[in-house]
Amino acid sequence: MTALETTRASPFHRVRHQNLRHTVLEPIRNAILFGQLPVGERLMEAEIAEQMGVSRGPVREALQQLEREGLVLSQAHRGTVVTAVDEDEVDVLYHLRAELEGFAVQSLMRREASPPIAALQALVDAMRAAAQAEQLADLAEKDLEFHRLIVDSSGHRILAAVWAGMDGPIRARLYRSLTGPFAGELLGYTAESHQPIVDAMALGDSDHAVTAMKQHILETRRLIEKGLSRDGGA
Repeated sequence: MTALETTRASPFHRVRHQNLRHTVLEPIRNAILFGQLPVGERLMEAEIAEQMGVSRGPVREALQQLEREGLVLSQAHRGTVVTAVDEDEVDVLYHLRAELEGFAVQSLMRREASPPIAALQALVDAMRAAAQAEQLADLAEKDLEFHRLIVDSSGHRILAAVWAGMDGPIRARLYRSLTGPFAGELLGYTAESHQPIVDAMALGDSDHAVTAMKQHILETRRLIEKGLSRDGGA
C-alpha cells in the first residue's frame, strides 16, 4: 500500500478538462511545495489520475515537468518520488540562483526598451494580497510567475532551463517554512522584497535591479535558515 492509499485526505481533487495540463500540474506542485507530499513520497500516476478524474497522460506530463523543476526524481524500481536538496548543496544553489537571476534581469533590461513592468507590478500586488490573506498557495504561484517572467523575458533559453532545474528545490524549502511558526515575517518579506526589483527596473537602473534581485534571494535564504533553526529544522 502506498502513502496515497492511506486514510490521509488526498491533496488532489477532480479537475475540469479546460487547460488540463496546467490544472493537473499546479495541485501536484503545490502539494510538494507545502509538504503535503513529503520528501521520499512515491507518486503513482494511476492513483493521482483516478483522484483527479483524468487520464494518466496529463499526470505523466506533469511529473516530467516537476522532474525538470527538481521537485521529483524518477528512480529505477521505485518510480517517481518527491526529492529534496542535500543540505551541503543549499548554499551553492542559493548563490547560483542569485547570480543567474541577476544576469536575467540585466539581460532583460538590455534586450527590451520596455520591460514588462506592469505585469511584474501586478504580480507583486497579488503577492501582497495573498500574504495578507495568508493564502500560501496563491503567494507561491504568483512568486513563481514573477521570477519565471523575468527569466523567460531575458531571451536566453539555456538560462531558463538551468533556472527551472534549481528553482523547484529552493521554492519547496521556502514554502515549507511558510507553514511554520516563523511564517509571519517570511510571508511579508516574500511579498514586499519583490518591489525594489520592479522599482529599479521601472527607473531603468540595471545595477540597482540586479542588486535588489540578489538581495531578495539571499535574504530569503537567511530568513528561511533562521526560521528552520527556530523550528528545529525541516
